[in-house]
Amino acid sequence: MIRHLIFLLFLLNMAPAWGQVSNGKISGIIIDSVSNTSLELATVSVFARDSTLINYQLSDKNGNFTINKLPLNRELRLDVSYVGYKSYRYAFRLDSAKAALNFNIKLLINLEDSNAVVVKSVVPIRMNGDTLEINPAAFKMEKTAVAEELLNQVPGITIWADGSITVNGRPVPKILVDGKPFLSQSDPTVATQNLPKNAIDKIQVYQELDRTKEQRDNTEQDSIYTMNIKLKENKKTGYFGKAGLGYGTDDRYESDASFQVYDKKNSLAIGGGINNINKGIGNLQQMLSNNTFRKVNPNIFNVSSFGRSGINKSYSLGATYTHNF
Repeated sequence: MIRHLIFLLFLLNMAPAWGQVSNGKISGIIIDSVSNTSLELATVSVFARDSTLINYQLSDKNGNFTINKLPLNRELRLDVSYVGYKSYRYAFRLDSAKAALNFNIKLLINLEDSNAVVVKSVVPIRMNGDTLEINPAAFKMEKTAVAEELLNQVPGITIWADGSITVNGRPVPKILVDGKPFLSQSDPTVATQNLPKNAIDKIQVYQELDRTKEQRDNTEQDSIYTMNIKLKENKKTGYFGKAGLGYGTDDRYESDASFQVYDKKNSLAIGGGINNINKGIGNLQQMLSNNTFRKVNPNIFNVSSFGRSGINKSYSLGATYTHNF
């Protein structure tokens, strides 16, 4: 009996802990202050006191938004922005007693008064017409982060193991850099897994007509997603490369290297390799795909083949140059 009472008291003491809220949320609606019509695709962002981005989303077709998993007992800031309207900013704090807040936000039309004090917000994503624009400056990441790691932070964008990208479940077959293929490579991961995040001004995602279905009616099914990475003006000239060297017993060795350089009109990619461990080197495209700056590279183009007889030596060297007139 005493054991049962002790167990009951233990449960009663634990009940308040079970009822405690571990995180908070905010929700609300965004409307035009004059017409009271809802504003779809407004950017809603929550920042910490030090301007670190906590979470964000776009308002739905009814102007509604809900942001979950917000930290408690921290000073937070809500920023709302919409093209053609003045930004809205509100400081708030959530705790276990008040873990949810609801907002009714009325945005004022921006009349471009030059004497007005404008509150500038760092907007992580926004809709510019039919184009989704991603702002790298809103994401605090390691200095060595590349474009692919940035895209991993954007809701609705998925990076798969092979480096392919989908947006809301639909594939993105074409990735451009400043409106053209990067280093003229057919493999878009050469751009996303090599270009540093701090060199990117913005990333644009938009739909365009699938040229393979031009004869059909222009429907959403006949369009494809295209991603365009716009570089900062002072980063349009750059270079990167990677090299590896290995040596083992019985004079077994391997070495490979790649180097890429580009500017506004020219691009050059060079790659090569040599080994005597029955390891295929592949073509230039495969070498460039293998030598990316992705933290985990699942590409397995160049692996040893233990089915070959004897000791085979492999050599490969390739280069590609393009010039835009």
